[in-house]
Amino acid sequence: MDTIKIQERILLKRAIYEKDRYAQEYIYIKYNRFLHQFIKARGKGNFDGYVDDLVQEVFVNICTGKCQYSGNTDVRGYLCGIAKNVVKHHINIEKRKSSCYSNYRFGILAQSERRVNIINDVKHHQFDRINGTLQQVIAKLPRKSREAVELVLIHKMEPYQAAKKLGCSSVVFRNRLYRGLKRLRKKYRDTSNFSRI
Repeated sequence: MDTIKIQERILLKRAIYEKDRYAQEYIYIKYNRFLHQFIKARGKGNFDGYVDDLVQEVFVNICTGKCQYSGNTDVRGYLCGIAKNVVKHHINIEKRKSSCYSNYRFGILAQSERRVNIINDVKHHQFDRINGTLQQVIAKLPRKSREAVELVLIHKMEPYQAAKKLGCSSVVFRNRLYRGLKRLRKKYRDTSNFSRI
């Protein structure tokens, strides 16, 4: 066996287990370009932007001691094995991301639809409750104010149309409406603890 290969095996062991900076630097300088080409060929152009990151991940695994090396295999083959694992891990993460993203989007859509249904149910329930209370309070207003408020709020008429229907001027109608709304606010506030209509 070649003495250089034996020395490289010893350096790799020292890089992994003793975290020897010199050994780590030597392995990085010697095999960086080779691993770059190996990962690029392995990825078949699918992750060109990630090749440098994946090469760095291989060396991070070595420098942090995440891998084990017995010294029985040559350094190049060992680094290729780590690179294969890193590439596999990266591909699995990308698959999970796309799968999770579509599940996430589906979940968000279903969740937002449920929220809309719940909000609509609550709004409808609140509207019925408020409408019932409002009808009771309107019924207690004086007749002329009640007619003005009913025509504008319940029948959705414009004030000038409502004035014409009641046979009074628009100024008189607006005064009745104003007084009716003022009383309505006060009575409604008293009965239901709401500050506004």
